[in-house]
Amino acid sequence: MTIDAKGQINDSKGTTIGLISKDQLINDATGKKIAFNDRQGNLVDAKTSKKMGHMGKGGKTSYNANGALPFNIKDKPDNTCDIFDTKGTK
Repeated sequence: MTIDAKGQINDSKGTTIGLISKDQLINDATGKKIAFNDRQGNLVDAKTSKKMGHMGKGGKTSYNANGALPFNIKDKPDNTCDIFDTKGTK
């Protein structure tokens, strides 16, 4: 998956599957709000208000609610980024 400079989340085929807005809302491809980042940097489920995890320092890592590191983000020169799991799989 990649996230471009506009916040569009695209799968490996280039299909837009979601969007991260400038105000930290996460929407699916239909525009439905599914999650958001709160002021403390926690990722919160929009439906249940349950904390699902938080971003690491610098916004390059993400931790789940148990504190495990499920993925890392690496910037690319074309203003997109790649997302890698803990095994290094893109």
